[in-house]
Amino acid sequence: MRVLITGAQGFVGRYLVARWLDVDSRVEIVGCGRSPADTAAFTHAISASCGAMPAPLPPALCSASRDSRYRYVEADILDQERLTGLIADVRPEVIVHLASGLRDDPTDTLLRTNVIGVERLYGALAEAGHIPGRVILGSSGSVYGAVAEEALPIRETIPVAPFDMYSISKVAEEQVARMLSHRLDIATTVVRIFNIVGPGQDERHFCGAVAAAIVNIETGRQPPVLSVGPLTTTRDFIDVRDVANGLIVAALHGEGGETFNLASGREAGMQQVFDEMLALARIPGDLQIERKPGRKADMLRNVAAIDRIATHGFKPCFGLRQSLADVLEYYRRLDHGAG
Repeated sequence: MRVLITGAQGFVGRYLVARWLDVDSRVEIVGCGRSPADTAAFTHAISASCGAMPAPLPPALCSASRDSRYRYVEADILDQERLTGLIADVRPEVIVHLASGLRDDPTDTLLRTNVIGVERLYGALAEAGHIPGRVILGSSGSVYGAVAEEALPIRETIPVAPFDMYSISKVAEEQVARMLSHRLDIATTVVRIFNIVGPGQDERHFCGAVAAAIVNIETGRQPPVLSVGPLTTTRDFIDVRDVANGLIVAALHGEGGETFNLASGREAGMQQVFDEMLALARIPGDLQIERKPGRKADMLRNVAAIDRIATHGFKPCFGLRQSLADVLEYYRRLDHGAG
């Protein structure tokens, strides 16, 4: 099977490549993205003992990036001519589209990458004259917005209600993909991914930021003080390794026109997540917790129904405590020079 993954050097993309190579000896994967090839680090930075640095790949991901069944091509999702040539060359049976703007990107970046980017991808497929067996579109659980408590857990049939420019751009991305899928007769499956956690994640996310601070305190680089905002909301956290498994399930078993939630199906309070991380910490002596004000939450409660993708064989393997422990160990390995 020939697979093309856009955004292949992103957080999810790296884990997807590694997992697919691990479970299928016959798969051949071509990854593409706008960043130069890098077999040692993610595209985002983290904090470490030496200061800010590109986030090193965990060992398993380093091995995958050097596998003979994988190659990476530098190709911006907005460069339709480049994409057309790549698709004509690879002729993938499956495309997993993960190239995406991030939540705090400027509005023009979000709209270019998420909306125009998906239009360019389908335009390249049309120009190359190649119809893949399946396109998997990586979307976001944030498209649902704030859901009434009586409607929880969130099902794929609930109308979307985006609440910021990121979620608006992801809704638009989905709509453009569906329109062009119908026009070009391309089977497209939309996968709405909920709150991701896992080793190496960007510190713009809560778990990554807290893990970095805890390890800095453990090693004495930071005073024993942790600052956190309000922890009154709940979220559905899913391990990035489970996300990789879910995307493979969608690619192999999903049908064109389907939409899947990809989540753990478990609701976790942010206070619970914070307490779990403190319980896993190795901080000698007393720790001071500073509560800082935060903006009003966009969503108070958030948990997904995952029975639709579960019918195709998906089952989360990583509990939240294990995921949090692995994020902390990632930073500890870096501190000991084993990153």
